[in-house]
Amino acid sequence: MQKKTNNTILPYTALFCSFLSKNKLSHTSERIAIADTIALFDKHFTIHDLHSYLKEHKYNTSLSTLYSNLNLLIKAGLLHKYTFESGTPYYEKCMPNKAHNHIYNIHNHQIIEFQDSRISQIISDIERKYQLKILQHDFILYTDNQ
Repeated sequence: MQKKTNNTILPYTALFCSFLSKNKLSHTSERIAIADTIALFDKHFTIHDLHSYLKEHKYNTSLSTLYSNLNLLIKAGLLHKYTFESGTPYYEKCMPNKAHNHIYNIHNHQIIEFQDSRISQIISDIERKYQLKILQHDFILYTDNQ
C-alpha cells in the first residue's frame, strides 16, 4: 500500500471529485476518504478489506455507504468490479482506458495482472474489422494450479 502525503489531493481522488462535480453530486468527507483509501491500495480488494482499513484508521462508515460509493467509482470508470469463481466481489482501482488482464487461481484465489502486446494487437484487428472503437476490455484466465 502506498502512503498519502499530508494535505494533498491524490490524482485518483481528483478524478473522482471531477466526476462528482460533473454529475452535480456532493463532495462529502466520506466520499473523499473512500477515494483516498482506494488510491492507496496497490492490489485487488474486497469491500470488507476497505471497511476494515477505514475502521483501523478511525473512519467509521457503513457498508451501504461503501457499496453506493463503490458503484459511483465504477460509473466514473475509476474502479473495476470482478466476481471470480469464488463469488466474492473484488475491486481494483483503475484509470480510464487502462487494460485489465488477469489470471485467477481458483484454489488459492490469487489474482495476477499481466500485459501482453498480442492482446492489444487482437483488439486493434477487431476494431478495424468491425469499424468500432473498444473503450475497455477485461481478459481473465482461470487456472487451477495448486
